[in-house]
Formats: sequence, structure tokens, C-alpha cells
Amino acid sequence: MAIFHDSIWQLWFMMACIIIVIEITLVNSYYLIAVAFAAGLAALTAWYEVSINMQWLAFIVGSITGLIGMHTLRPPALKKDKDDISHLEGKIVTIIEDVSPRGRANYKSVS
Repeated sequence: MAIFHDSIWQLWFMMACIIIVIEITLVNSYYLIAVAFAAGLAALTAWYEVSINMQWLAFIVGSITGLIGMHTLRPPALKKDKDDISHLEGKIVTIIEDVSPRGRANYKSVS
């Protein structure tokens, strides 16, 4: 680890950037942004030449804090697990085509 001692903050920063790119392009669940935030926090602690144990602690605490914050701050509409048609529960719809297994429905003249 002596080779990377002066540039360890750059490794944390690159990890944060890679995680953000993966989140935006592939996963799209926005939970990895909390991990990227934590990697950025660890990069900040490495910038100030804090020990590697404290960097890992900053990463772990930042991940947990970010995940809890994202879970509690997101809107209530996003907290429910929805499929494509769960928003139609309790609504009157017109079945326009019988397609197995789900079918198509017309709701407020939008199919």
C-alpha cells in the first residue's frame, strides 16, 4: 500500500465516479449514489491524510447514513413497490384486448 499512499484519495474518488456511472447507466435504483457519496467522503478524509482505518470508517458510516437518508427522504409514492398496473387498483377500466397473461386496459382514454 506504500505505492498508493500519496494518491489513495484519487482511488477513492475514482471509485466514487465509477459507482455513479454504473448507477446512472445500468442500475437506476439510486441506492448506489449513497455508496458513491460514502466513497467521496472517504476520498475527502484521505485528502487530509487520515489513517486508512478512519477512511474505511468514513466509508462505512457514510454508506449507512446515505442509505438511511435516501430511504427516509424519498417521496411516499416511491416507497411502494409498484408494477405497471398497480396504479389502476380500484379504478374502472375498459378491457380493449385480451392478451395472456396480463391484457391491455383503457383508462381515461389512454391505452
